Amino acid sequence: RAAASSSSSSMAAVADVATGALAATAILRWFAERSGPAGRFSQSMLLRVPAGLLEDDLRAALQAVLDRHDALRLRLTVVPSDIGAAPAARAPQHHDDWDLEIAPAGAVAAGACLRRVDAGAVDDAGLRGLIAAAAEAAEQRLNPEAGVMVQAVWFDAGAGRPGRLWLTIHHLAVDGVSWRILVPDLASAWASVAAGTAIVLPVRGTSFRRWAERLSAHARDAGVIQELSFWSGMQSEPSLLLAQDRLDPARDTLGRAGHLTLTLPSAVTQALLTRVPAAFHGGINDVLLTGLALAVADWCRRHVQGASVRGANPIQGASHAVLLDLEGHGREEFGREEFGREEFGREAVLGDVDLTRTVGWFTSLYPVRLDPGRLDLDEALSGGAALGRALKTIKEQLRAVPGKGLGYGLLRYLNDATAGQLAGAPAPQLGFNYLGRFAAGDDGADWSPASLAESTGEGGEAQLGGGDPAMPLAHLIEINALTQDGADGPALTAHWTWAAALLDEAAVRDLAGTWFDALTALVRHVGQPGAGGRTPSDVVLVDLTQGEIERLESHYQRIEDILPLSPLQEGLLFHALYDARGPDVYTVQLELELEGLLDSAVLEASIQAVIGRHASLRAGFWHEHLSRPV
Repeated sequence: RAAASSSSSSMAAVADVATGALAATAILRWFAERSGPAGRFSQSMLLRVPAGLLEDDLRAALQAVLDRHDALRLRLTVVPSDIGAAPAARAPQHHDDWDLEIAPAGAVAAGACLRRVDAGAVDDAGLRGLIAAAAEAAEQRLNPEAGVMVQAVWFDAGAGRPGRLWLTIHHLAVDGVSWRILVPDLASAWASVAAGTAIVLPVRGTSFRRWAERLSAHARDAGVIQELSFWSGMQSEPSLLLAQDRLDPARDTLGRAGHLTLTLPSAVTQALLTRVPAAFHGGINDVLLTGLALAVADWCRRHVQGASVRGANPIQGASHAVLLDLEGHGREEFGREEFGREEFGREAVLGDVDLTRTVGWFTSLYPVRLDPGRLDLDEALSGGAALGRALKTIKEQLRAVPGKGLGYGLLRYLNDATAGQLAGAPAPQLGFNYLGRFAAGDDGADWSPASLAESTGEGGEAQLGGGDPAMPLAHLIEINALTQDGADGPALTAHWTWAAALLDEAAVRDLAGTWFDALTALVRHVGQPGAGGRTPSDVVLVDLTQGEIERLESHYQRIEDILPLSPLQEGLLFHALYDARGPDVYTVQLELELEGLLDSAVLEASIQAVIGRHASLRAGFWHEHLSRPV
C-alpha cells in the first residue's frame, strides 16, 4: 500500500499498478462496519440486446469488459476481529477486518459469469417470470470472497426479436456512474466481435486501486484534518428525532423493512429541474433537500410527541434542524493541483488523475445538518416568502460543506488519529441519495436500458439495488430518488425504505406526501414576483451579506454578476461621489461622422449588439448601505 505523504509530487511519482492488494476506501469500511452478510449487496440493470445475438460473441465482449475494468475482478477476504474466540463468545457487534485484492486481467473467465436462458417461445408474461427468477438466482450466486463479482443472464429470444440481458454486479465493484462506462463498453465490444474486428475500448485513466491509495494518504493531509472541527461541531448540534428508539441490527433488517415508491407528476418535476434551481442560482439537491427538511419538521410536529430534538438545550426552544446522511458520487477533487474537478457526474482531467473511465464504488457518505431557521412552517409549506428564505439558508449550508463531504469519510474511517472523535456521534436517522436523471427504458435501441415495468413488473427503473434480507438497515428511513425521462416528460420517483418495527406505512406515506407537497409549493413559489435570488456563496469575489445582496436585487431586477471594484475604479467612484454636481472628467466621448442615409433601426440594433457582447458596458456602481462598493 502507498505510504502516507502530503506531497502531491511524491504521490504522482508512484506507478499506477492496477492489480494487487487494495486499500479499503471510506465507503468500503463503512459497509464493513454494518457487519451483515455481504454476498448479495449489488446493483443490477436490464438491457435490451440485439435479436440473433450469438452467445460466443456476448461471452467475448463480456471478457473484454472484465479484463479492462479492474474492480470487476475484486476479491474479498474477511478476517474476524475476534478470530480466536469461540463462536458463542464472539461479540454480537464485532467488526471484521477486510482484506481486498484485485486479480490480474484474465483471472476472471466470462464463461463462468454468463448464463443463457431460452426465451424464444415465451410471451411477455412468461418473460417477466423468467427474468424475475433468474435475477434472484444471479444475485444469490454473487460471492465476493470467491471473486464472483459479476453475473450476466442472457434471455435469448431468437433471431426474430430482441432479447434481454440482466447484469448483476456486486456493489463493492460498481456505482451509478460506473454503469455509464460499462454499458457502452459492452456494446462497443460486442459490435467489434460481431463485425469480426479487434476489440478496441477507450483507455482507462487512474485505476481504482491507485485512487484508494491516494485516499489513504490524503486522509492524513493537514488540510483534511482541519475539517475535523467542522464535522464534530455539526454532529453535536441539536436536530429532530423521527423516533425515540434506535435501530436493532438483529430486528431492523432489509428483509423486514417497509417499502414505498411514489412518483411526482412530470409538470412539477420539470419545474423542479429547471425553473426552481435557476431562480435561486442553485442545484437540484438544494431544492430537494429544502423540501425534505421542511417536510420532516412538519411531520415531527404532528407525529413525534413533543417534537423530540436530539442534543437540544431546553432554553433553546424548538428546532427545525434535520440531521441526515447524504450520498455523493465521491469522484471529487482534493485540490486543483492534484485531482479532477467533478462536472455532470464525470471528472475533468487535472494533474495526473483521470476518473472519467474508472469503474468502482466511489460513493461518499457524510452527515449534513439542515436548519431552515426559525420560520412559519405553514407559510413555507403554502409557498410563501418563508419558503424562499428556507431554500437560500439550506443552499448556503450545503455549500459550506468542505470538499463536497469527501473529507468526512477520510477522517472517520481512514485516519486512526481522528476516527474516534467522529465514531461516537449518534448516527443520522435519515439517509438521502439523489441518483440523477436517466433516459427512459425500452426506447427500441439495442443495449439501452429495458423497462422493468414491462419486463419484470417491479417498477419502471432499469437499475435496481439488491442485498441480503439479513443485512441490517443503515438508517431508520432511506430515500433513493431519481428522475426518469418519459413520454410525458421527466418524472421524479422516490423509493422509501424504513424500519417497519419502528414506523408504520401510514406515517412514512404521510412524510413522503408532505415532501412532495413541499416540492410542489416551491414550484408555485417561483411563479411569484420577486421570488428567488442569489446568496453569498454565489458572489465569490465580494463579501456581502444576504441582506446586502437582496438590497441590490431590489434595485436591479436583473443582475448578471456582482464584482468588486478595482483600485482604479474605487478612485474614479470616489471622485464622482466627492463632487456629484460637477462634470465627470473621466467620461470618454467619441464622435463619429456618418455619410449617407441613416437607418436608425440598424444603428440601434448595432449599438445593442455591442452592449450585449461587452459586459463592462452593462456595468453600474452601487455603494449605499454596503460595507464596500460594488
